[in-house]
Amino acid sequence: MKKSVKKQTKRNTKSNARRKPKKQTNNAYVKIINFLATSCYVGYLPKAPGTWGSLFTVALFWLVFRHLNFSYFLWFILLIFAAGVFISGEYNRLHGQKDAPEAVIDEVLGQSIALLPVVWLFYTIKRIEPEMLTLYIVHLHFLLGTLISFGLFRFFDILKPLGIKQVEKLPGGWGVMLDDVLAAVYAFIVFMLLAFIFWYTTLVVYIVN
Repeated sequence: MKKSVKKQTKRNTKSNARRKPKKQTNNAYVKIINFLATSCYVGYLPKAPGTWGSLFTVALFWLVFRHLNFSYFLWFILLIFAAGVFISGEYNRLHGQKDAPEAVIDEVLGQSIALLPVVWLFYTIKRIEPEMLTLYIVHLHFLLGTLISFGLFRFFDILKPLGIKQVEKLPGGWGVMLDDVLAAVYAFIVFMLLAFIFWYTTLVVYIVN
């Protein structure tokens, strides 16, 4: 009798050892992390979630931030970075992934930084000469600038050249966020170079004529 009890106890012990402990995760907490990491569930849209995240950022500026002060946009960038490191890392931990493609909060941060030259120029004109914003040609320039900024950021974010791939290997949310920051910095630099070439060429043509 004692032997059978001991055998049964051993079996139960082995059975319990094989069982993996269940995660005690608050359902509401998971939903909040999912909502924030995927930028209002934009990351769940089909195909190219990163591109959707960038488009979401562009729409956010034109629909919301262009009506506010420039400082609000800068605070938004700082907030997204500070919160994004934790949120993206937590999302990956909860879902057992390293860099989940649907978590596009990093694209929102990167595209916001890449858009800074366009945003700054918009706010400068709005403050100094607001009547210019009613002109069709000015809106056309802003649209072109937005498209170039968007294209440059997507280029660097997708191909990940010049050390971006290495930065992505940093642990947790740091790698997720900082590789997009670096991609945005490269996009920013190239955009400024293109803008300088454009304005310099325009100035030379104006002087010559």
